[in-house]
Amino acid sequence: MTQDDTQTDSAELLQRLARLHGCMTVLLKRATSRALSLHADAVSVEHLVGAAMQDEDSAAYSVVEHAFADPETIAQELLALSTGIMVVASGSALPFSPLAVDALRAAHARAGGHGEDAGQVDVGAILQNAFEVLPSDTQVALKQMGFEPGDGGTKIEAIDPGDGPQSSGSFFAQFSGPAKAVLSQANRKAARSGEPSIGPGQLILASLEGDPDLQASSGLTVTRARQALSGRTHDRSVARPRVIPPEPELVEFLAALPQGAGSLELLAACHGKNGTPELSELLGRHMVTPALLERCAGAFPDSDEPRE
Repeated sequence: MTQDDTQTDSAELLQRLARLHGCMTVLLKRATSRALSLHADAVSVEHLVGAAMQDEDSAAYSVVEHAFADPETIAQELLALSTGIMVVASGSALPFSPLAVDALRAAHARAGGHGEDAGQVDVGAILQNAFEVLPSDTQVALKQMGFEPGDGGTKIEAIDPGDGPQSSGSFFAQFSGPAKAVLSQANRKAARSGEPSIGPGQLILASLEGDPDLQASSGLTVTRARQALSGRTHDRSVARPRVIPPEPELVEFLAALPQGAGSLELLAACHGKNGTPELSELLGRHMVTPALLERCAGAFPDSDEPRE
């Protein structure tokens, strides 16, 4: 497995994987892709378990179905425990789309970054910078509906994806209360639309709904914005490739697995000393208990040639 395949440069992690079942190499690759899609700054145990829950060939997936649970539901609930730039709410947990993250980073940089001297990101900044990242045809549609862009946000191409904080907790520290409320509203709107992420179109709609004064100042009403953005809120862009290191806890977790361990042992370890109470509670809530995993040992083998 090369660095390009895994997008990680951790020799220690690769060494840990060499003593495990071959499926774990594939799962790590998928976990890295999962972390990338969540805009995380490191690959975690939660990302790895989430990858196992999305792999129909894994023993972990089969055992969860044997427990009459839904692997995809567990994978979705794991988002709330995973690191990344997203909105976690009781009804849904969704990451921001690649273009939406570009917009939020630009708004963040325009406010002066982070720290005591930084300004706050307000709703107007979200609206303006979300517009800046939209495809040109969608921008034209909004302008035709009356939208009058401001003097421009921070140049998107000048924002390095590695700049600034990556985790949602620190990233949103500089966002004002109304701005955070807008992000939560955008999450609900994207979830209701069945979209896998929160795109810039949903940010625009939520901003206009959250701050009615923006409708007058921008020349764009919510109704006209909905018309212009109809069928255009799902951002299908993909995150730019980058090297993502493993969290130290992930390396330690893999090191503690027994020789030849596969995805079933991965789930069992989540209940052990190297797991977390949150992971154990989540699996237990879906009846994936230590007792079940012990009974199923050997009954659901991982594929010797897992599909990449």
